[in-house]
Amino acid sequence: PRPDPSVWACPAMLNYQQLAAPAYHGGVLVAPVPRSCVMLARENSDRLNSSSVRISGATLGSLRAATRARLLQNANQPVIVVGHQPDFIHPGVWAKNVIAQRLAQAMQGVAVNLVVDSDAPKRLSLRIPVTHEDRLIVREVRMGPLRPGCAYEQIQAIPFSEIENRKGEIAGLLGDRFADSLMPTFLDGLSESPHTDWVSQVTSGRRRIESQLGIELQDLRIRDARWSPLAAHLLLDPGGFALAYNES
Repeated sequence: PRPDPSVWACPAMLNYQQLAAPAYHGGVLVAPVPRSCVMLARENSDRLNSSSVRISGATLGSLRAATRARLLQNANQPVIVVGHQPDFIHPGVWAKNVIAQRLAQAMQGVAVNLVVDSDAPKRLSLRIPVTHEDRLIVREVRMGPLRPGCAYEQIQAIPFSEIENRKGEIAGLLGDRFADSLMPTFLDGLSESPHTDWVSQVTSGRRRIESQLGIELQDLRIRDARWSPLAAHLLLDPGGFALAYNES
């Protein structure tokens, strides 16, 4: 039997001590429960707008309004934000995009994916499961030049010829499974031009897959939205920041 989802219901914040991934095959953990998400999103919006907390002399509500006006096409609609590094993520992480899309639709809002291109990647390879002598092993296909200390946004786009080479390599590893997988769709997204860098390529590949599934998110890169009054506030008042951090 599946666990009762009401066990995970939280009025405002999640208790991370209670979260545990199901141990059985096909198990699903969703927290908070879906039926409470719209209420929590609206409550979160109200609390931000009415908060007396000030950052660099401005209220959270006014900073929020200014940020929305600067970054969104429609600053008045509800916004559901998720985010991750522009990497080859597993389905449990990617599921956030599905949830964000559906929650935004339920609120007549928009879903935004924050592309964290300021991080340094640990690997730039696709991990492909293959069978070898009745065993399952993992092969890695390099999908970009990895240099120590290099952020995602600094990685150059993969040339079209290289994409074709990777496509042949992946097809060889997957065999008959290649044509029925989403890999051709993803690789077609990489081949779209022009691409300014590796991040735009990977984002395009992900969007190609999502569009087939009816998922449309607005991608916003950190490099285009990194100005932050919070950073200025912390630099101007490091003692206050340390005190608040340690107390909490």
